[in-house]
Amino acid sequence: MLRKSLISLMITVAVSVGARPQTSPGRGTSSLQAAGERIADFPLPNPGSGPTTISIAPDGTLWFTESTGNRIGRMAPDGSNLKEFDLPHAGSAPRIITIGSDGNFWFSEHLGNRMGRITPGGAIGLTADSDRAPVGRLVDKLWFAQSAGNKISFLSFR
Repeated sequence: MLRKSLISLMITVAVSVGARPQTSPGRGTSSLQAAGERIADFPLPNPGSGPTTISIAPDGTLWFTESTGNRIGRMAPDGSNLKEFDLPHAGSAPRIITIGSDGNFWFSEHLGNRMGRITPGGAIGLTADSDRAPVGRLVDKLWFAQSAGNKISFLSFR
């Protein structure tokens, strides 16, 4: 969450100081520069996929939700090896994703009222429940908030 806030802050500062998008040679990506910092963009192949939250695996790969695309994505930090995994329920709007101590990634389906799990190999499993959003992990538990249920909960790994 702190990293996401810092990125948002960097973009806000860059725009406010008049930074200009620049094209990086060879990759077709763009970048934004401000105060000596560089933000690189890696466009996704499906327009309007709505990337929302990113989590980083121990091997450095980036895992992210595509809220309007109804997918979970994975790519290397340089933008290569992009793989997208379709979710089984249309319009579920995945939002938050985090790695659990079990080595899998856990994500919320905002409109599907479910939590899901995706293995490093891309196998998806879903847990039917109401309004859960994983937000953190601690040893053998995945902590999450249930905003509609007005509670904080955890899921124990076995």
